Amino acid sequence: PVAGRLRWRSLDARDSEASVALAREIQEQRGALDVLVNNAAILGPTGPLDSIDPSQVSAVWDINIHGLYLTTAAMLPLLRAAGAGACVINLSSGVGRQGRAGWGPYAASKFAVEGLTQCWADELAAEGIAVNALNPGATATTMRAAAKPEEDPATIPQPEDVVPAFLYLLSREAREQEVSGTSI
Repeated sequence: PVAGRLRWRSLDARDSEASVALAREIQEQRGALDVLVNNAAILGPTGPLDSIDPSQVSAVWDINIHGLYLTTAAMLPLLRAAGAGACVINLSSGVGRQGRAGWGPYAASKFAVEGLTQCWADELAAEGIAVNALNPGATATTMRAAAKPEEDPATIPQPEDVVPAFLYLLSREAREQEVSGTSI
């Protein structure tokens, strides 16, 4: 079980100044950050890679990769201040583990999320800070509806159905088993 209060904030992950300002605000209010969930992502264009304008690829990668990096880097001192038991959860995707035709920019960005997760997990292991990637699978979100308009959202899991996976990564059990650097 996870005890305590949950407070969340959203920001434009591409805006490093916003990340730094939020880190400063958290520092002043709490002094530490126990959990960081990097969920910012866009689907971007789909179709054959050679048909996609490079500026559209950059737009996807700015949010999905660079934004995750900027946010995590800004929050890292606060996670370190929380110490052992702090946790970072990076949202990933099945196409970040197995590429799929037509999903190039998004898939490549999620492969990068998996790689960043593994690197930070290895770098922060000695400090007891867990960093994991979570692929929620097919979930009824706005992005999923855009990617698969033919799909009936009532036939796939709802966002609240993914909560147990988050809770597991935040649990005492996961800490005791030193779950970090994993992709679930």
